[in-house]
Amino acid sequence: MMNNHQEPSFLPNFCATKPFLSLILFAELLAISVVLLRTPFEMLNWLSFALTSFYIQWIVLLSGLGMCVLRRYFGGLSAIQLGVWGYIVILSAVLMVSSVAQWILFKATRPDELYQWQLVSILQPLAIAVIVAGMVMRYWFLQWVKAQSTVGMDASLGGAAGAYSPPLSF
Repeated sequence: MMNNHQEPSFLPNFCATKPFLSLILFAELLAISVVLLRTPFEMLNWLSFALTSFYIQWIVLLSGLGMCVLRRYFGGLSAIQLGVWGYIVILSAVLMVSSVAQWILFKATRPDELYQWQLVSILQPLAIAVIVAGMVMRYWFLQWVKAQSTVGMDASLGGAAGAYSPPLSF
């Protein structure tokens, strides 16, 4: 569904460097927050931080890649359709990374046993992703709506509204 006259999307352009690096920074800050929530600072477990960081970075990198492809090939969709597809991309990345991570950790700790799939270790990260991805998608959408209204205001006020740049915008 390639569209030659793509209108601006509310999804950030993760094919560009700055938004992609911002996404990686956000993921690392999230990993630090998750580890600090689990353990007190004095007893910070660096191995736990490394695994959490690795896990979250893979989810974010796959989600960013999926969003890049989604924005490029499905840019002609409505904002709601694009948001639903973006949400599906993020949750699919979480499901994929969680399944692979569970299999790798199982094989690393019990190499001789038959793999036993644990539903809880898949559903917990998926439930967290449902909440976080929903909040992020809503934030991007509201920023897009705000930018659209600023464009209309900019045209009617003669450029005075165009000087405002929202914080944390991608």
